[in-house]
Amino acid sequence: RIDFKIALLTYRCLNCLAPRYLSSLLRLPVSSRLACDRLISMKSRTNTYGCRSFKTYAPQLWNSLPQNVRIASSLAQFRSRLKTHLITVAF
Repeated sequence: RIDFKIALLTYRCLNCLAPRYLSSLLRLPVSSRLACDRLISMKSRTNTYGCRSFKTYAPQLWNSLPQNVRIASSLAQFRSRLKTHLITVAF
């Protein structure tokens, strides 16, 4: 359930549907050689809580999603594909 919420928030950030302060926490690759639908993973400064922060965990989760989920053209389509993927992974 947490993964669903974080992935949904990440999608909103990448499609300008979330507040700017959240969108600024995510970094897109600058090089054209890198996949345009992937995010740059940030390293946390602390091992205790840093790995659980949105800035650190959202890119890891986003990059682990299949491409057909990441490239959804609408929020409703993304939500549907994400639910299907997460249920498939769980079972």
